[in-house]
Amino acid sequence: MARPRERNYDPQKVMQELLDTVVSIYGASQPHPSLSVIADELGLNPIKVRKLLITAGVYKSEIADKVNEYHREGKSVEEIILLTGLSRASVHSYLP
Repeated sequence: MARPRERNYDPQKVMQELLDTVVSIYGASQPHPSLSVIADELGLNPIKVRKLLITAGVYKSEIADKVNEYHREGKSVEEIILLTGLSRASVHSYLP
């Protein structure tokens, strides 16, 4: 039998807390810790950590900037795949 959910469980609040934690760890030192270090510390996948940092607007890389530029221009995921040579999963991982 499934365990009943906590009465005050708020998935948006939980996600915001996770986002805040990832951003806090990432910004706590210079140079920034690697995505793998943050992922290991929180028990997450490095791709999820990158996506959270992109969503927060704090992660920058040439490919992330290019994918998001194409997205802002209204290009579809299919078009971004053709322009960048990335896989569908990779394109989605760079979008907030």
